[in-house]
Amino acid sequence: MKKDSRILIDFVGGETTGLQQAKNFIHIQSSIMMYPEIRNQLDGANTSSKLSPWLACGCVSVRYVYWEISKFEKQNGGKIKQTQFFIDHLLSRDYFYYYCLRYGIKVFGAYGLLKEPKFKWKSFKNIVFRWRSGTTGMPIVDAIMREMQIQGYISFRARQIAASYLTLDLMQDWRFGAFFYEEQLLDYDCQLNYACWNFEAGINRDNTYLFNVLQLSKQYDPEGHYIKKWCPELS
Repeated sequence: MKKDSRILIDFVGGETTGLQQAKNFIHIQSSIMMYPEIRNQLDGANTSSKLSPWLACGCVSVRYVYWEISKFEKQNGGKIKQTQFFIDHLLSRDYFYYYCLRYGIKVFGAYGLLKEPKFKWKSFKNIVFRWRSGTTGMPIVDAIMREMQIQGYISFRARQIAASYLTLDLMQDWRFGAFFYEEQLLDYDCQLNYACWNFEAGINRDNTYLFNVLQLSKQYDPEGHYIKKWCPELS
């Protein structure tokens, strides 16, 4: 089967390729130094570590990545703002693990931690299908969903945009989205997936952040390159 030319990185399983990816991100390309500025970009092979598939499968450990970053810092004069920013995001994984440990089965419920939900989820199969298939008519969301199905990976910001749109714009049951991410993503991790969906759907007791999808589309894809890449009919 011919590889889709739009795929920028091959996620080949195993420890060897995972360690090489970590080495590339931290030492060879030093992309970690640009992480705070480029982490929200929707497209690009070096906009993040891309280590999550190997971390999720246990091919590479978070501790290994941390110590490699520490080694990089020592070689470059000590603590660095950019690398510490990445470490903070790496540690946020543990926050979501502890979130699930603390709240257990509630994390999987329709309204999560909310005792008195102020809204009611809808369950329209046709709307969920169009979201899943990338045919909602909202270009940025459609591009994100198509990339995920072809590549098995999308950026963290893309995941937030698609999740917010399904739940807080279309008001569809968030679990449809969580189930789909579980099916499609190479870096699927139970705790990270469901905990993050709790936050995106606003059922985690904290503040709910409603994403302005059009504004984010203009912000992160001002020329429409990402949209046209995955939705060529809009080119």
